[in-house]
Amino acid sequence: MKKNILIILLVIALSIFAFGCSDKDEEVNEDTKNNDTEESETVSSVGCGEIFNQDDMSYSVIGARIENIDEVEYLVLKMEAFNKGSENYSFSSLLNVGLVDSKGNEAYLEVMFSAYEEELLDGIILGGGNKIVGELAFDISETESDDYILQLGDMMGLTDAIKITSDDIGKTYDELFESAGVSGEYTVGDTMEFEDVSITFDGVRTVSKNTYDSNYDEDGMGLLVLDMTMINNSADSLEFTSVGDFSTIRNVCSADGTELEYEDFSYTARNGVEPGETKSETFGLYYNENDKDFYLTINPDMSERENLTIVTFSIE
Repeated sequence: MKKNILIILLVIALSIFAFGCSDKDEEVNEDTKNNDTEESETVSSVGCGEIFNQDDMSYSVIGARIENIDEVEYLVLKMEAFNKGSENYSFSSLLNVGLVDSKGNEAYLEVMFSAYEEELLDGIILGGGNKIVGELAFDISETESDDYILQLGDMMGLTDAIKITSDDIGKTYDELFESAGVSGEYTVGDTMEFEDVSITFDGVRTVSKNTYDSNYDEDGMGLLVLDMTMINNSADSLEFTSVGDFSTIRNVCSADGTELEYEDFSYTARNGVEPGETKSETFGLYYNENDKDFYLTINPDMSERENLTIVTFSIE
């Protein structure tokens, strides 16, 4: 009798336990469903002129047009990329973006596109609420529809982000982000000390646009020249001959994040700074004459490409 009672009690206990687990499983499933819904809402695509958020970054397509060059059709998108995080973000047009049509056919990015009206959207976006604006040109000759999805992400994968329809072609939209402004620890006359390397920002000046025999004569543009000196006490030769992704001076930008183009002629016949060498250089860059405030990013260690030193300066 006692044995039967024990068996009955055991069955009741197991039933209660199973019921409780079932309730918990339902709760977990419901929570998972809710989380999945929230996540899908977070990554759902938006239209042109709207904001797409992805982690610390926000994006907006503010223009779309079609260009036909040498019998190849291109969809050109003008975009804002805004960094609301505290850390600098290195945006790569080759790694962080893609384009597919409504049937999933991929369009290929043309980095060296000849009809860019803005710079290629690419480069360091400073943290603290700053942005860059640029364009992306995609070869759509092999696609099969007039509607497209711009994809954004990283090396782990791309996510459908912004829809571009035939109604968007030829339209422009208002810019949605405003840079918070750039503050730097250094300015004209300061020396920046790094491990075995020092760089002095000797000065900035404006000169005639044809100073370097470039015949550059675009209306509203001027030419400014940076004077800088590097002392290289390291064991390696350092690139100090240009402004670019793989040189000591990464870029020079106006206060709104627009990257300045360097003057080609002023960069010819230059060599790196050898170990133990001190070298002074000048860097000519074209700027919009309405802009008066600028910043440059310095990165003497190519192994830490996002570890940048910010230098701000102004011109009269």
